[in-house]
Amino acid sequence: MNTQDSLSPAVPTTQIAHGRFLPELTLQDVRKAAPAVFGRTARHMTDRYQQVKTGQVLEGLLERGYRITMAKQEQARKRDPLTVRHMLTLAHEKALARRDYKEGVPTLLVVNSHNGRSTLKFSTGFYRFICANRLIVGTTEQEFVFRHAAKPLAGLDAALEQLLERTRISLEHMADWQRITLSDRKVVSFAQKAAELRFGAEAARGYPQESVLRPRRAGDEANDLWHVMNRVQENLVRGGVEGKSANGRRVTSKSVNNITLDLAFNRGLWTLAEEFAEAA
Repeated sequence: MNTQDSLSPAVPTTQIAHGRFLPELTLQDVRKAAPAVFGRTARHMTDRYQQVKTGQVLEGLLERGYRITMAKQEQARKRDPLTVRHMLTLAHEKALARRDYKEGVPTLLVVNSHNGRSTLKFSTGFYRFICANRLIVGTTEQEFVFRHAAKPLAGLDAALEQLLERTRISLEHMADWQRITLSDRKVVSFAQKAAELRFGAEAARGYPQESVLRPRRAGDEANDLWHVMNRVQENLVRGGVEGKSANGRRVTSKSVNNITLDLAFNRGLWTLAEEFAEAA
């Protein structure tokens, strides 16, 4: 993850039910990390384009009890930085108050742009306390998409209800996966397939499975499906995995900064875990 994904000591935190801390961003924090959230419609868009302003959506979510835990946007390069794709994650205050969420807290992901390159999308995620990971759960078919059109947020509450049900199912999966112990062969297989999702089949061969599987803390050493997925996810998203290129040159993987790649990889990883669970 990039620096905007990481927890900075300057970011305020909220103590939740069982003593853990979760970052809580103010609107001012969001403006600094992702100014496009409060941005404008790109100049090249026609009058037919009805902008769904992320800032207005955010206001509605805050009124419904959500708190902002992360904000980032893609690098502008040649595009207007106030229109590019951006992403927010939020956690509901009721989830933060639950004492039975020992591993982490479910989150809501909001992705949008103001330049016509992305519709407003909601999907579910999971913020893991132990390592500040953000796992994305579900598939693209389970996203809720708001079109850039008149009255786009009329179904906001219905969308949140659907995503809440998806979160409930995902939490059941997580509990089940902690009870599935993988053989050494399957652990290696999971790491290999995950690396292929991240780097592509050819480049993945240059990254040893032991590097992809390396635990960054003692609590992640278990070989149940849940912990294997989490340490693989952290290594492949945060970067720092050492390997070799096709010509034998030593390389070190970079963090995933692109929002589209971040979403695609995490969903692919979740689907991979579902496949391993079904085969167990």
